[in-house]
Amino acid sequence: MGSKYLQAKKKSAINVINARLKVLEKEQKLIQEIEQDQRGTEIPRSFSGSQVNFIIDPSNIGTGILDRMIKTDDTINSAVQFKIMMILSKIGEYEHSDPVIKDFVQGFLNGMSEPTWESTMESMLSYHGYRFSVSEVVFGVDTDLRKVPMKIVTYHPSTIAFEVDEVGEITPDGIIQYTNQRRQFANLNWRFQAIRHGFKVNNPFETPVDRLFPHRVMSISDFAIVRIPRDKCIHLKGQEWHAFGSPYGNSGVRTAHLLWQLKVFLFKQMGIASKRKGTPKIWAIAPKGANKVRVALPNGETKELNPQEAVSAMLKNIENYDSFVTGAESEGYKLTVLDDTSDLSQFTAVIDALDVRIFRCFLLPSLVMTDGSAGSRSLGDKHFEIVDQIAEADADKFTKNFIKQILERVIAENFGEQDDYGQFNRRPQTSEERERLARMFGQLANDGWMSPLFKQDMDYVRDSLKLSPLDGDLLNDESEEDDVNSNIIPGETIEIPAKEEKPEPVPTEDVEEDHAGTAFNGAQVTSLVDLVKQVAAGDLPAEAAIEILQVAFQMSEEKAKAIISSATDFEPKSQRPQADDENPELSKPQWVIEDDKWKKALAFAGDKGPAMAAWYYLNTLKGKKAKS
Repeated sequence: MGSKYLQAKKKSAINVINARLKVLEKEQKLIQEIEQDQRGTEIPRSFSGSQVNFIIDPSNIGTGILDRMIKTDDTINSAVQFKIMMILSKIGEYEHSDPVIKDFVQGFLNGMSEPTWESTMESMLSYHGYRFSVSEVVFGVDTDLRKVPMKIVTYHPSTIAFEVDEVGEITPDGIIQYTNQRRQFANLNWRFQAIRHGFKVNNPFETPVDRLFPHRVMSISDFAIVRIPRDKCIHLKGQEWHAFGSPYGNSGVRTAHLLWQLKVFLFKQMGIASKRKGTPKIWAIAPKGANKVRVALPNGETKELNPQEAVSAMLKNIENYDSFVTGAESEGYKLTVLDDTSDLSQFTAVIDALDVRIFRCFLLPSLVMTDGSAGSRSLGDKHFEIVDQIAEADADKFTKNFIKQILERVIAENFGEQDDYGQFNRRPQTSEERERLARMFGQLANDGWMSPLFKQDMDYVRDSLKLSPLDGDLLNDESEEDDVNSNIIPGETIEIPAKEEKPEPVPTEDVEEDHAGTAFNGAQVTSLVDLVKQVAAGDLPAEAAIEILQVAFQMSEEKAKAIISSATDFEPKSQRPQADDENPELSKPQWVIEDDKWKKALAFAGDKGPAMAAWYYLNTLKGKKAKS
């Protein structure tokens, strides 16, 4: 008996194992069927098929000439700086749901020095000018013996090259820096670019065509090469939408190269024209074949020349003469100044037009950085609004890259894997922005679309204005009024119970009457006036109105009676219309709740209670559209 039981149990275990093996085999087959490997490559291989992994910059405009453009052209320099500063203005402090992680990250960011965190961000954002940036993180240990970044150093892009694998991904140690800058023969990018740092404008009307993608080449030398681990670097690149996987990226500076060449050419021509206008042409007449005269030349040499040669020699160096003397006009001498009637406006107009086009290369509307002499204020504000939205998108992209490439690793090494690695908040609002939001919320409250009596509205407003949340519910949470109003049954006449007398608080000099001096918004004042009108017209009992004022407007009983008492004795000037077939409700002697209207009022109020339902009901009696 025992033997058979053991055999059955063993057989059952074997069946379970076989079933599990079949499941695993099926899962393995499914995984193999999934095409996990990348078949194509972002950077095509060479025609020989050899595994050469060094890649050269596809741009024929080297980083040296980009650097020259940024440093020598005020428009390009301003455009790049403007984009960087706009992005920096959007980045606030680091935020994380775990306050320990938040303080940890913000602590080592604020503790960075030489360069500081602000200077580090500015350097990393240089890819908006140089197309890409590579920054190395230098780690250290804080006072709690935790591994943290101590500083982040950004290297000049002209010293950087990349090594990639067969599918175009940067290899683990594929960020390469050429440290020997005396001779850049080993730097592949310096040899394969058509225009490098020493370029001079020969033909201002054309710019070299870039290669379609980076080319793989053989490294000819390992001299003065430093390999930096990929996971130790922050690699950022611009305009990825047409970089197609190239680690060198793109920027508006490269797009503006042709415009920059034209500006250089035009500035040279404008200089020549300015010189001609400042020193006008002179038409000289001198006798020919007369006796020779002695002339002292600017180089100190003295020569004897005939009159024509002497005048010609003096005019060639007119900048070196304050004045010169010739013979009399009767003897055949005459000097005539030919005025230049042209001006430089043609040059300045074309240069200004080129500046506008350069701004377009950086998605900057022309009115953002002009002197204000053209364009309306509203159009300029709209342009700035567009730029502001672009800056927010760029700031979001930059901070997400920083978190992905560095912060995730640092947090995981110190606190373990996290579901969320936090985010960077927007920088604090300016006083102008807060004032604009306050005016908008005030208008919404006056129109009745929101109310400070509702905690949800109040929390939203305070959060938008970056104010600390209020504790507790702003709605009246006294149970007495709720208990009274909760007994209202649709279709029945309201019975107002006698209110219990409450002991009066002892008045003091420092405490004013309950809600004294409280200002109501427009919607509240309108509702209050309508309530008084209904009492005066006899549509609502005075006792009910007093209860509503205490519950909905949080008034004291004395103040509510003072408001309603004047309406009870008020006689309308015109006689009220009599009940007829079209207005049968006018014949009702007292206030009666109607089922359908009361149900709508309760549905509208939701969890806000009977006070809100009563407010809605009163508005429907007047035929007024209630606002939530």
